[in-house]
Amino acid sequence: MKSMPLMYANEADGPSTPEEQQAVQAAWMALLREAKAAGVLALCGNGAERAYLRRRLDELVQPSG
Repeated sequence: MKSMPLMYANEADGPSTPEEQQAVQAAWMALLREAKAAGVLALCGNGAERAYLRRRLDELVQPSG
């Protein structure tokens, strides 16, 4: 069985400072890295779309350092 979580937030309640935005982005990237490492991240779309998304995700979730 596969399921997909939906992450939703009201923009009015979102981070208001650049520092808060960076913290939220860092948390999201950490979640993506963990999901990818656990093998539970599924990408949708046709073959070309999935390949593109996989490449972009690899670029985005690389640990900084």
